[in-house]
This record gives sequence, C-alpha cells and structure tokens, in this order.
Amino acid sequence: MGSFKLLLPLLLVEVYLVATILLALWGPVNWNFSNTTELLLLLMGYHIAFVIGYLAHFGKLGIKGEGEARNHTIFNALVDKYYWGIMLLAAIGSVISFKNVTMSNTLVWTDLWQGFKLGLFQPWEARFLYAEKLFSGEYKGNKILSASLVLFSIFKYLLVPLLVYRWPALSKSKKFVGVLIATIPLIGGIIMSLSAINFYYFFVIFICLLIILLSFDRKSSQEQDRGLSGLRNRKGILVSLVFIFLFSFWQFYAVKSGSSLYTITVESEKPATFDYLREYGVTFDRDVDEYYGVGYDFYEKVSIYIAQGYKGMSISLSEPFESTYGVGHSVFLQRVFEDDLGFDIRDRTYQRKITESWDENIFWHSAYSYFANDVSFYGVILVMLVLGYYFSYVVHLALKDNNFIAKALLPLFAIMFLYMPANNQVFSFLEYMSPFWVLTSVLLLFSNARMHALVRRLSFKYIDRISSNGIKLI
Repeated sequence: MGSFKLLLPLLLVEVYLVATILLALWGPVNWNFSNTTELLLLLMGYHIAFVIGYLAHFGKLGIKGEGEARNHTIFNALVDKYYWGIMLLAAIGSVISFKNVTMSNTLVWTDLWQGFKLGLFQPWEARFLYAEKLFSGEYKGNKILSASLVLFSIFKYLLVPLLVYRWPALSKSKKFVGVLIATIPLIGGIIMSLSAINFYYFFVIFICLLIILLSFDRKSSQEQDRGLSGLRNRKGILVSLVFIFLFSFWQFYAVKSGSSLYTITVESEKPATFDYLREYGVTFDRDVDEYYGVGYDFYEKVSIYIAQGYKGMSISLSEPFESTYGVGHSVFLQRVFEDDLGFDIRDRTYQRKITESWDENIFWHSAYSYFANDVSFYGVILVMLVLGYYFSYVVHLALKDNNFIAKALLPLFAIMFLYMPANNQVFSFLEYMSPFWVLTSVLLLFSNARMHALVRRLSFKYIDRISSNGIKLI
C-alpha cells in the first residue's frame, strides 16, 4: 500500500498527459500537425525520461524509514505564532494581484460591484471588456507594486494550502479572516471572467485534500489528521471545492460560448465556435452547419483549450534552435530581460519565429516548447528526466515525511502538469514562479544534513519554549 501511494502521483500525471496526446490525435478537432512523426517521438521521449527520473528516486529511497514526523509540528507552532502576520502579507499580495487582474488604477466599490455582477451573470460580456482593456494598452500598471509580488505572492499562494492543512485547528476568527482574504483573487477572476483563477483554486484545494488522504499514518495522536478522518474534518472545504468546480466549468463554457447555458439549452441559441482556427489549417469533425448538442460542444471546447499547445510545438520543430540562455522558458522573464534590461530574447524563441503561422499572442504553446527555447526540443528530454526525479523527491517528502514545504509545492506541480500541453503556466507568471522557486530553494537548502540537523535542534527548543507558554500544537 505504501508503494502504491508513492507511485500514484506518477500514474495520475502520466494518464492525464497521455490522454491529452490521444485527445489531440483523435479528438473532435483535427489539428493537422506538422512534423507529426518527430512530434510523437519527442513526446514519447519526454514521457519515458519523466518516468525514469521518477522511478530513479523512488528506487533509491523506497518506503523505508520513519521520516520526519515532527516537521508538521514545527510548522504548526510557527503558524500559531505568526498567523496574523502571514495573513497581512497574504492580503497585501492578494490586493496587488486583484489590482493587476482587474487592471484598475483605483479600487472604487461601485465600479467593482458592477463588474462583479456582470462577471457573475454575463461572464462572456465581462471577458469581452477584459480583452478590450488588455489589448488597448491603456492600463500601464505600477511596476514597483508588481515587482513586490516577488515577495508577497509567496504568502498569497501559501494562504490556501495553510488553510486546508490547518483548518481543524484554526479558531473561527482565523478561519473567517483567512477565507475572506482568499476570496479576493476569486472576486477578481469573476469580475474579469478568468476561469483560470477559479480552476487554480480548485486544483490547489483538491491536491491538498488528496495529500491529506494519501499521507502515511502516524502513531502520534498529533498526526492523525489524515486519511478519511482528515477529509471529514474539512466538510466546509469539501463543499467549497464542489461549488468552485461547478462554477468554474459553468463560467468556462459561458465565456467560450458567448452566451449562457440556459439560452443554449432552453432557447436553442447556437454557441460561438472556434471556426476561425480553420485559417490556421485546423478542421473539425462536426459539419460546418451542424450542431451536435451542448455535451459535444463542451467536449470540443475543452479539447481546444487543452491540446492547442501541441499544434504550436509541431510547427516549431521546423525552426532552428537559438538558445535563450535560461530565460526563454518563462514569458515573465522574457519581458523583464527584453523590456527592462534591453536583451534581445524574444526574437530567439520558437513562439516568435512561428508567430505568422501560430500567433504567439493569440494561441498557446506547450510547456515543452518553452523549455526548448533554452535547451532545444531534444534537450527537453533531460529537463523531463530531472523534473521527474525532483517530483518524486517532493512526493516522498510530502506523503511520507509530512514535510509542509513539499506539501505546499505539490499543488504547483499539479498546475504545471495540468497546463503542460497548453502552456508553461507555473514558470511564465510571477505569482506562480516566485512561490515555486522560493519553496524549492528552502526545501533543497534544508535537505542538507547539517543544516537540517541545526534547524531541528533550534526548532525543537523553540517548540518546547512556546509549548510551555500554552500554545496548542496539533
């Protein structure tokens, strides 16, 4: 059973990613890939390398050993002491992110309320206004505030995992404030009809609950908040997860269809389609004038959302490789290096080279294409090997050793794999990239044996001291 728990994340990732390839090949959309044979051979190589990397670490450590059960106790103690400070930093990050998402120079309540109602009841209209404002260039933002997200985005991201993992031990006031702050980005997503924000919350919460379910049992009474009992202790979070799931898919379909589900199903209104993709050599299984129903239409739209990055990758295989020196994998870093530092980076990327065939500003490109900007498409095989090894390492620490940093990293991995066929979601946006690299740095730093031993000694002394002052450890 222990081996199965550690191998299950690999199985889930592989099943999903292979399913996206099958969807791209035999789904409702005919992408008419270029360089099809080379594309499939490379994708096969990426998956084999990822599996080998994962199993290499799994075989090295297996499931032996007792792990560091007190890591979670240390984390609980630190959260108890600094909870309100964490909330403050998370709130600052959430407000800055909200301002950037809504592209607002002011936070006027009446304007926000009108935008919220529009996004809630007519999300397709709200999305049109978002696109209009985005491409008009009228919103310049504040570079200093945006740059501060390097710090604040870490706490903004950690807020949701912290709430999920600590939920049973939090007081009502702490729960209320935490949930209130966590809803700020969600409101921004509703105002601008960005379903990616809702999906982000869904997958972070879902993965955190899955970790609780799969975590290895502990003998200590302080470590029994896991498995099915752990889920039962979080009924409110489970209810919110179901609500976010239903709302996200409703919003996604409404935005992509340009109309409400009611008018499409009851009033037989024809939803908007992606027929403009025909100009780029894409065709559809359905006839041009025939409509197969809501279920099929939703299936087609999800296929386009998930698999379109493979199309860009297939076109890119015809282009020569020019290294982007470790910057090209991230859209954010590309902008910083070219717009702020004056380095010519974007012209060297595959996305810029094929923009006439597959517009870099309209269509998505798979994460593999972004990785290839730095190391070439064949070099991505090595990237996937290392990624598989590191993912296995994080899974081991999260499920077996109860390491909070590892448990906080896994939702970011889930988002990375979810969007991998479509784009490089985690590394292209500062609010994902900063938490990933900071948490990775902390995890690797304290994996050093001497450093880890020192931190344990200092932490245990700290726990003993605050325990004597009456702070409850869960």
